[in-house]
Amino acid sequence: MWHATLDTQHWRFDAYGATKQEAEDAMSRGLVEHAKQTDISPLQFLRDYDEGINYIEMELGRCYRDHDTDLEKAARERPRRPTRGSS
Repeated sequence: MWHATLDTQHWRFDAYGATKQEAEDAMSRGLVEHAKQTDISPLQFLRDYDEGINYIEMELGRCYRDHDTDLEKAARERPRRPTRGSS
């Protein structure tokens, strides 16, 4: 599954798709609709924010932190820090 995100000064947009293209298309449709609702030129809005869209491939059944860090994968890849009282 793909997750597309865009953060602007006033709004956060999220779109999802089974493929990256589906997520991209969903994001584009949503941004065009938002532009219409807020009396902004849809083409100008897309041009202004297209570079800021992030695409993240995600797996169902996983926990993600800050939208892009798979916590289980991160734990496997870095050594654990000692806890208090352990030697």
